[in-house]
Amino acid sequence: AAEGAGGRTVGALVLRRMPPPATSSKQGGSAFIEYIAASRRRGGRGWPMVLAAEAICQLEGLSVLYSAADLLMDGRFADQGDLADDDASPVGGGNASGGGGGGGGRVGGTSARAAHERWGFDEISEEDWKAAGLNPYDPDKCSVVYMRKAIWQA
Repeated sequence: AAEGAGGRTVGALVLRRMPPPATSSKQGGSAFIEYIAASRRRGGRGWPMVLAAEAICQLEGLSVLYSAADLLMDGRFADQGDLADDDASPVGGGNASGGGGGGGGRVGGTSARAAHERWGFDEISEEDWKAAGLNPYDPDKCSVVYMRKAIWQA
């Protein structure tokens, strides 16, 4: 979790390490962003948390970072001024990915998909998602775009 001025949580990211798929002994394993949220109104940002996730992947020798962008998180409700102080707008990945924009009373922000694209993720198929050992989301419960980012090792 990221903290802003006054020690308040302004964002959080949950990262899960995935073992290498049984079908690929060449790949060094991967990580999956299960959840990421940031309150831009309180100073939170998704990008620094994604950079931290990438740094962890590099240190652990992981070659790929996966995330699912929730298409319902289109930025319309990001950081609205009428949200409770403890609310944070999801910005992408996992079960609650979405808009990371907005602030200062402005209604709207960046969609989860646009945020992922800005962060360097590429869209992949559900088959590629499953091949990585990740369970697909139930399309009757949520609509997501599966995404992947290559992690370059120094």
